[in-house]
Amino acid sequence: MNILIIVDMGGISGRCKRNKSYIRWNNEDWEFYGRKMITEEVQTIVKQCLDLGAESITICDAHANGNSIIHDEIKSNKYNFISQIRKLNVKRVKKKFTI
Repeated sequence: MNILIIVDMGGISGRCKRNKSYIRWNNEDWEFYGRKMITEEVQTIVKQCLDLGAESITICDAHANGNSIIHDEIKSNKYNFISQIRKLNVKRVKKKFTI
């Protein structure tokens, strides 16, 4: 089973907290409420996919320039990373994944 995960910082948990709905780039909110939270959520999804028998996982960071996820914290060697949604080859994805 091949898994494609497309994430965007706009959809992570906690983004609706008061005064945290907009996160300015490169400040402490960006690091904690943004990058740390999206990384934790992706790590949880990756772990669940592997537990369910995923053979490979492709992660696409669709937020801005694709530097939201902290890659060193994803604890798996079974994933590939695409840094921006515009780099996602849709034709290749359709052949590799069931959509």
